[in-house]
Amino acid sequence: TVIAQTNEVATLKQQVKELQAQLKSMQQKLDSIDENVSQNAQAVEATAEAVESYSSVPSFWEKTSMGGYGELHYNNLSAEDEANDKEQIDFHRFVLFFGHEFSDRLRFFSEVELEHSLAGDDKPGEVELEQAFVEYDFNEYSTARAGVFLLPIGILNETHEPPTFYGVERNAVENVIIPTTWWAGGVGYTHRTDAGFSFDVALHEGLKIDGAKVVTEEPKIEGTQIVEPKRDVFETPKSVRIRDGRQKTAEADADDLAVTGRIKYTGMPGLELAASLQYQSDITQESGDAIDDALLYEAHVVYSSGPFGFRALYAGWDVDVDAEIDDPRNPGTKVPVVAKNYDSQHGWYAEPSYKVTPNFGIFARYEDIEGGRSRDEFEQWTVGFNYWLNENAVFKADFQDREHDNAGDQGRDYDGFNLGVGYEF
Repeated sequence: TVIAQTNEVATLKQQVKELQAQLKSMQQKLDSIDENVSQNAQAVEATAEAVESYSSVPSFWEKTSMGGYGELHYNNLSAEDEANDKEQIDFHRFVLFFGHEFSDRLRFFSEVELEHSLAGDDKPGEVELEQAFVEYDFNEYSTARAGVFLLPIGILNETHEPPTFYGVERNAVENVIIPTTWWAGGVGYTHRTDAGFSFDVALHEGLKIDGAKVVTEEPKIEGTQIVEPKRDVFETPKSVRIRDGRQKTAEADADDLAVTGRIKYTGMPGLELAASLQYQSDITQESGDAIDDALLYEAHVVYSSGPFGFRALYAGWDVDVDAEIDDPRNPGTKVPVVAKNYDSQHGWYAEPSYKVTPNFGIFARYEDIEGGRSRDEFEQWTVGFNYWLNENAVFKADFQDREHDNAGDQGRDYDGFNLGVGYEF
């Protein structure tokens, strides 16, 4: 029995040793698992930190926007005088937008344009900064902006992307009378109401156009008698284009600022009614040249109902030209002022349109213009169609006929067709 007990004790000791070895092995495995868990936790934490650090990049781009538009034109116009024929292809405009939201209330917007593909000395085009402003919302009804921005005048000046209007070329009234595209540096304010009315006011750089100059008129002779003696007069330029007075915020003369105001109503679906005024105390930015203040007035309607659309606009300038002025060469004497198509310029157009299908629309436009140059006094018909590949890309074709009022400009009368393609994004 003693021997049996001794064997049993030896067996138990062996089993205890085996259990101790198993426990040690299990403890080693548990330590290894703990180490792996710790390493995984560190990896997860590092990944989270990396994700958090990179998350600021998408957040920036989510608040930054980019867009643009462009249009290619082909013009084939035959004039009465072949020297005025126009047959050319031109990438008229290439435009890029850049904007950024600093917060829900504060944002920045800019627009850069290349005209006619090439810019530089003896090149047909220009590179222009058309918009660059900071805008702030005081609340959901009131917004202020400062910088370079488009003036609130007319139909096309603020919205002129190719898919948004009919015709290869923009209408002539919003070129000759309203110098679209028209931007200026200054400050502006907009207030909107729940009733559909909005009010805009802006204080900004004004125009700078040529004033009157002293010229000597030869005497008028009938037979052997002098009917009117030789005299000095102040004469306004024979060729005046309001759009040539745009300073484009390029070291713009700011002796006389301009103020622009607009009231607009969009309270009914498909309807926009608006009227604008602009006033400048001296449109030449110089005193003593016989040209004083200038007032631009404009009103328009835009209406759409189903497939039917209609646009109409009237605009005019009233420029104050003195009847006589002090002669700078002879103090104390007066000389008369001869105004040549300067003091009153105006024009209007009407444009009905009809969408035959959601992607195909036809239109007709009649324009009547009395501008500051004799060549800018004409009537013009344009008829054609737009075909939208989608809402952001369009093909255009139209036929144009222009007839000038003055016999001396009838060599510029023309008819012909235009083709174009445009896009926006």
